Amino acid sequence: MNAISNTDRRNSICDLRNSICDLRNSICDRQNSICDRQNSICDRQNSICALRNSICDRRNSICDRRNSNCDRSPLLPAPCSPAALMISL
Repeated sequence: MNAISNTDRRNSICDLRNSICDLRNSICDRQNSICDRQNSICDRQNSICALRNSICDRRNSICDRRNSNCDRSPLLPAPCSPAALMISL
């Protein structure tokens, strides 16, 4: 009778440990889900930054060409004025 009681007690302890493991796994799953969402947000932000950098690169290229034109033609300052540059960009 005592052996059955000890077996029941061990099974009860095992059940409790399994329950704790299940809880920990559930917490890990939730944390992984949060990390996945954060990574997705970061990917979108990186994509937006890459697009903005591309736009800036194109604008810088336009400015470089206009500055080059101004250097060659000092009699045509209007296209190179800050106001003209802002309007055309």
